[in-house]
Amino acid sequence: MRYLSATYDVRNASADGATASPAARSNLTFVAVDASAPATISGTAVSNFKRFDGSAADASLAPKIVPTVGMTLTNGVPSVNASQADLQALSSSEVTALGVPSGARDVFQYGFVVRNKSGTGRTLPANPGPSQFDGLITFAVKLPLQANAANDPYSFSLVFEVYADSANRVTRVSEETVAAAQSRAAALGATLVDADTICTVRTASTNTLYGLGVSLTAPGGRDVCFGSGSGQVLTAVTPLQDVIRAMVLQPDGKIVVTGTSNQGTGPTAPNNNTDVAVARYLPDGTLDATFGTGGTFSTPVGAGASVDTPQAIVRQPDGKFVIAGSTTNAGGTTGTDMFLIRLLPNGGLDSSFGTAGKVVINAGTAAINNFAFGLDQQSDGKLIIVGYTMEGTAATGYDIVLGRYSKDGAPDATFGSNGLVLTSITTNGPSGDRAQDLQVLPDDTIIVVGTTTPAGTTGDTNGNDTVLLKYRANGTLDTSFGGNGTGYSVTPIGPNRDASGVQTASNDIANALVVQPDGSTVVVGGSNNLGTTTGQDISVVKFTAAGVLDTTFGSGGKVFVPMVAGSVLDVANAVQRQPDGKLVVSGTSQNTGSSTGQDFALLRLNVNGTLDTTFAGTGKELLAVGAGTASDLASALVIQPNGRIVLGGQSLEATNNTNFALVRVQP
Repeated sequence: MRYLSATYDVRNASADGATASPAARSNLTFVAVDASAPATISGTAVSNFKRFDGSAADASLAPKIVPTVGMTLTNGVPSVNASQADLQALSSSEVTALGVPSGARDVFQYGFVVRNKSGTGRTLPANPGPSQFDGLITFAVKLPLQANAANDPYSFSLVFEVYADSANRVTRVSEETVAAAQSRAAALGATLVDADTICTVRTASTNTLYGLGVSLTAPGGRDVCFGSGSGQVLTAVTPLQDVIRAMVLQPDGKIVVTGTSNQGTGPTAPNNNTDVAVARYLPDGTLDATFGTGGTFSTPVGAGASVDTPQAIVRQPDGKFVIAGSTTNAGGTTGTDMFLIRLLPNGGLDSSFGTAGKVVINAGTAAINNFAFGLDQQSDGKLIIVGYTMEGTAATGYDIVLGRYSKDGAPDATFGSNGLVLTSITTNGPSGDRAQDLQVLPDDTIIVVGTTTPAGTTGDTNGNDTVLLKYRANGTLDTSFGGNGTGYSVTPIGPNRDASGVQTASNDIANALVVQPDGSTVVVGGSNNLGTTTGQDISVVKFTAAGVLDTTFGSGGKVFVPMVAGSVLDVANAVQRQPDGKLVVSGTSQNTGSSTGQDFALLRLNVNGTLDTTFAGTGKELLAVGAGTASDLASALVIQPNGRIVLGGQSLEATNNTNFALVRVQP
């Protein structure tokens, strides 16, 4: 974005400036209008929209011009200029009361207030002299920049109607701290307008500036601007079990989620006949009625009463969505296959992808069960999918499977064998090697994280370790990674002795990763046997760009977080990095007061791995979605452009059915 502002002198006089006003005027507000004369781009207050060369600018950019306040650039960081901070947001009822003036199609919910040049008030005196300009007004906007600077909007006009506001108020913008806004309000004798009053600002009947309203809720608190004031949204796709498993953000701030929707016989058969379900929400948590049917879409993948389980979703540059997961009964009556499906931008299967919108993948010649968990895109749009496959029988265990497909769903014959690469780290069965997540780096190399059962053990209960792998763009392991010439590192996370010193083996779970700008990788999951024989804590582990533990993070590269004392089960399922380098981690925690209930778990870590105590007071918190001992499980996490944190998962209703669940908190 580029910040622009223009300041004008204001005289208390008639519209043509000829006749001085005989009365003082306070809180004169220039309210933006969609005008027919002079013509503005419909749905905006913008007219005369031009590029630098004088040609017409792209009209679709006009609604993306966001009103703000005058800013000052200090060491490359924009900050609010208190003497130019006079943006005013208005409620819908106030705008309705104004009415639509002659020559206007609509009146918007924002404007700019005139202040006295003294800087201490917003009243202009009566009867000014012919050259007496007592007021100043600053018009300020954020302008979206384009990949090609020649396409940037260079000049434009804004059209306003002027009225005297009966209220003296200050509206805080996202770049401004609460304390600074309160100080500014005090200097002007104004009331601070917060998100409890205005959460979103309508700029047209089809345009809403969701990022303009600012919540005064403390970091970690539920955002009252989400979910009609509750900070959460529950969605029933079907009357049975609906579970969010993955989320992705659109550039316009809309939230797209995917998960399972039960088409079966109800709570007695929760895994019977599940379909892929997708929902799209507006930035404030309202279902987007332009997507699917009323905001949701569902489709089967496998034949008959198959169990279809999506685990990951990406948005392609053209706005289409690709979903990866696993399905039963896709190619027969037994076994599980991986799948990719593609949806059109507004929902519905894209028939140009694979076969009728679907690609079913049986990895290996003798594969019985195949599971997909991670999905990402290379720079050329090719799709990378990761998971694991069982070869032959359960006794031989699982191998990691990595696949590459064209952006339209065709296997890439230049990658492995018919687009698939299998990696075996241990020959132990029945657990073996299981990949859970991946990220494609800018050079198209691939980082994969998962779990392996180390040599000498016989299953999950006897210990699992975290495995981190790096593949070259052609699918071969990068042997410079991992510190041992293999292309991967196997790392025990929890201690291998209990509190009394008895030899044991921790059960380490790796569920998600994020690669940081310096090439280091943060892996989150859970680990047990942390000095006790019961319980499991959230684990956050950092590896260097070379694939070895980063000893500058936490204790020897590891951080363990129990959500509350005595928790039975804490596990992290998602991680995101904030622009300031802090790590946001979400997952699930077993309720201490119930043997069946769980809550969403959320925590934020500083760059060095310590808990960020500015967040929720302690750096961590539990978020109950359903009432009482409901089972609330968080599986996914996104951070919106305004920094707000959205968790996605499921909440168990009192009727023993589950709904899609979203919760948003302040950063």
